[in-house]
Amino acid sequence: MILFRLLYSMEPKFKLPSQPKIATGFSVPAGYFEAFSEQLLTQLPKEKSKVIPFNPTRKRWYFAAASLVVGLLSLGLYLNYQNREQELDAVTIENYLTYHAAVSEEDIVNLLDEKDLEKMKLDLNIPDKELEEALEATPNIEQYLID
Repeated sequence: MILFRLLYSMEPKFKLPSQPKIATGFSVPAGYFEAFSEQLLTQLPKEKSKVIPFNPTRKRWYFAAASLVVGLLSLGLYLNYQNREQELDAVTIENYLTYHAAVSEEDIVNLLDEKDLEKMKLDLNIPDKELEEALEATPNIEQYLID
């Protein structure tokens, strides 16, 4: 508190208004500002200079290429995601059909189209001799034929 009183009770030794003014050392020639605009206009070039842009077409090509790359990548990711979503393995389909009794054999047959039936014919192309041997080895053949 005492230090505060000492600092503010002291009179400043330097008083700006009482000191003599110091000249800046800079002076403006007489009539300088009256003729300034005319002198400036005479120093400007008569022809307008050509403005050269900083490669605006190059920027467009960069943006076009970047958008093309982003579009192709997003399309590839989208198609990959769709394929994974649609692919179901045979085991999952078989388990679904096995454990859902509401789906009958007739429903499954009705869902098959001609292409599926043609595939089954190609896949089940068994010679008659092997078919007869398999039927002779099966003890419950009458049971299968009746159902």
